[in-house]
Parts: sequence; C-alpha cells; structure tokens
Amino acid sequence: MVSIRAGTLAYGAVTLLTFLPRTALSYPAYSLAPLALVRARDWIPVQIPLLLFLTCAFAVNTLTANVSGTVAVLEYALCLAFLIGAFGAGPDRRWIDPTTLIRLFQLVIAATSLVSLIRMGFPFRLPYVHFLPDYYYATFGLGGARIVTLFGFAGLVCELRQRGLGRRMRRGFLLLAAINFLMPNYLIGILAGIAGLSCYALRRPVKAAVVLALLLALIGSYLSFRLQTVSTTFSQLFGLHPKVYQFVLIARMFDDVPLTLWIGGGIGQYGGQAALWTSHLTAELSSFSVPQLPGMFTPEYHERHLQAVMATFLQDIWAISSSSNKPYSSITVLLAEFGLPFTALVLGMITYRFVIAPRDLSMAAFGFFALTLMLVDRVHDLPWFGLLLIAVNGLARPQARALPRTWPASVPA
Repeated sequence: MVSIRAGTLAYGAVTLLTFLPRTALSYPAYSLAPLALVRARDWIPVQIPLLLFLTCAFAVNTLTANVSGTVAVLEYALCLAFLIGAFGAGPDRRWIDPTTLIRLFQLVIAATSLVSLIRMGFPFRLPYVHFLPDYYYATFGLGGARIVTLFGFAGLVCELRQRGLGRRMRRGFLLLAAINFLMPNYLIGILAGIAGLSCYALRRPVKAAVVLALLLALIGSYLSFRLQTVSTTFSQLFGLHPKVYQFVLIARMFDDVPLTLWIGGGIGQYGGQAALWTSHLTAELSSFSVPQLPGMFTPEYHERHLQAVMATFLQDIWAISSSSNKPYSSITVLLAEFGLPFTALVLGMITYRFVIAPRDLSMAAFGFFALTLMLVDRVHDLPWFGLLLIAVNGLARPQARALPRTWPASVPA
C-alpha cells in the first residue's frame, strides 16, 4: 500500500508540474518536475562540477562585459532538466515506469487539447480548415504547439520499442502519440521527427519509405503553404538564411572576446530564454508576460550581437516571428553561453546515450530528432524537452527494482 501511494504521488507530482499553465511565474516551477522524477544521487554529482564551471565562467565574464546574475540563475533553472537528461539520468524506476509516464502524458495532452478545440467550435469547425492548428496546445496556450509535438514524438518512440503483451493497447497509444505529433503546426519539429524516423530505413527500407511517404503526404499541402508564406526578408537583407547567419553572429562574438570560445559568455547572457525575456523585442514576439526581478536587465552579449540584428526588423516583426526565421538555435546558444568544449561534451553525451549505447533504432530516432531540433531551434531551455530526455533515458535502462504487482496494473509496459 505504501508503494502504491508513493507511486501515485510521484506520477501526480510530475504530471501537475509538467502541465501547469504557462505564466511568468510557472516557468521556473517546471524545473521541479525532473527533481520529482530523478533520484538526487543520479544528478547532483554531475551538477556540482557543472555549477562550479558556470560560476567561474560567469565571474570571468564580469571582467569583460555587463552580465546579469538574475538572468543566469533563471536560465539555469530553465536548463536544469536538459542538463540532467543530457548526462544520462533517468526516472527513479522504483516509483516511476517511463512507459506509463509517457503514456500518461499523451492522455493529458489529448484531453486538454480537445477542450481547446471544442472552444474553437470543433467538431463543427475543423483545424487546418476553419482555424490554424495552433489551438491543439494542451495547457500551454498559444505557442505551445511545439511543446505538444515534442511529447508526441516521445510517445512514438515509446510505442515503437514496446514488445510482448498488450498489442491493442500499444496500437492505441501509438495512434494517440501520432495525433499529438502531427496535429500541431510545428513543422520544424515534424521534419526533425521525420529525420529521426528515417533511421528505420537501415533495417526496413521499404516499410520506412512507405511510412515516411505517408507522413509527408499528410503534411505536404500545409508544408507547401507555409513555405510559400514564410518571410524571406532576413535572407534578402543579410544574404544568408537565419539558420546559417546564426553561426556568423557567434563567430563575431568569439572574435570580439576570444575567451568566450572556451568558456562562453555566461549562461543566459546571449540567446537563452531568460536573455530573450529582457529584450525589448519580447513584447512584439510573444504574448506571454515575463518576470520582472531585481537585477534583471539585458545582458551585453545579447544586446550587442543578437538583439542588434533582430532589432533591424522592429518595423517588420513578421520577418522573424517564425521559429525558422530566428537567427539562433540551441547549438549556437550553447556555444555562445557555455563555450565550445562544453557544447561538444553535451552533444557527444546525447549522441552516445541515445544513438550509440542503446543499439536500438527507436532510441536512435529520438537521438537524431533531438540533435536535429537543437540545430534549427532553441529547445534546450524548454523544461519539457529536458523532461522528455529524462523519460526516454529510462526506456533504455533495466528496471532497478520490480514495481509492486498492483502498480500500475491498468497500463502494462
């Protein structure tokens, strides 16, 4: 009975913290979800030397630039789940079964997103026909479609690697995960997912080709529409696509302050979510309120390099409103804020943990998905991205101790 209560409490705490409505105050609270999911001994020993490195790097940067300590603390809170998951920590399997957790996420997302669609007039009015599919956003509000896509792909990976009993249940959850993955209009995430799933072509090329063709057919018309309507103003003005120009920006930063190549400019000081919150462009690019805290101001590296370029489009904000048109991504933000050695270490750990070590195509698919997404969008400081790294890590681990036979009896792994 004690084990059942502990398991119920663990699932409830993680789910509640994960699906809090997005507000200025709830973002740091999302960082508590991985702490409820992972045993302290699995993440604290790694975070201690990392915090020491970040503190020393921040102190050195105070000598050359105007950096914000408040922004650094906020960004660390947002990155915590990613930093825990990237270094291989998984759920405490004494109380949390990762398959059950990911399936629970799919159910919550589908139920809450259905409520949003009903408010828009569904089933009499249809997404993609009468309104954009942005409203399939669970509890995350407008702009939350990309978060839903992340959860959907994790659900696909979870079901694709299942074996044994419960075939009908697996098919049901596979369909649910596919809906959560495809229904939102986060095309960058969908294309990253297709890139990840393409690794199945190594084992079953014909079946993989059929599935990938079907996925492209489902999103083909909408993809064509988005490609025709996406702004090209940035490329016309700077001569390069924003996702290429992002590397020009950090190269300039490294040229101005060579030491930043090795230790970064300080966590949160370039293009992380906390730095973006301090920018005067935030009000134009986002409808969400941002926290106002003592010591929170626009860091110099962000203002000098990233904001200076993005401010060019203040009178034409549509030119940088899409995720595909923003001149930054997780990889360039990590390079600018953490430095080259640490970024290489993190990317190497993700590659090893998900692609090399498991020797499992579904895990490799998630690894390629994560790396592709980090190359084209800023996701490392989305707490949900890190949470899914932790959950998927658990899929590749042997169960540490058998769960009680009565928990969770209703959802077989």
